[in-house]
Amino acid sequence: MTHDEQANWDPRPTARNSVVPHGSPPSQWRWWYDTATGDRPELFLYTNEVSIEVGEHLELRVHTTLPTFDLEIWRDGAERDVVHEARAVGGRRQPTRPDAYRNGCGWEVTTSVDTHGWPPGGYVVRATALVDGMELNHTHWIAVRPVELQPHRLTLVRVHDDVAGVQRLGRIQPLRGHRR
Repeated sequence: MTHDEQANWDPRPTARNSVVPHGSPPSQWRWWYDTATGDRPELFLYTNEVSIEVGEHLELRVHTTLPTFDLEIWRDGAERDVVHEARAVGGRRQPTRPDAYRNGCGWEVTTSVDTHGWPPGGYVVRATALVDGMELNHTHWIAVRPVELQPHRLTLVRVHDDVAGVQRLGRIQPLRGHRR
């Protein structure tokens, strides 16, 4: 995507990226999504599972119009603990179902990563590529569960997949008097 295309990008629903009728008023812009069309530089990835057990293979399904992309996976937390890096992973276009927002893309596995030895927790999966000097990227989140549950440990995770949810989280104030 060129700088001019980015500068003129319009997030309003169009016939190809919205489940609300084209031309709907802003009050109905609730389910905007982006989809692979192949008509611009693209890089998308997903996993079929939102959580896997430690030691299972993390199967990544990637669609890109670019010949290669880079992949980085890190444990989400206060410190960035990178657990996997791959450069120049072979990219390919994958046909996308027209109802992908409802039934999944149906893409084949592009690459698989062994999670043996990873500590349980949340992980960020990020694919990047350079297009005309600009970074194109797609980020995904996945939970890696312990093989055996430990009843004395509890982790609560609240994930937002929409901008409004993240913006609301940004307004949450820290608890007063909270001690470690």
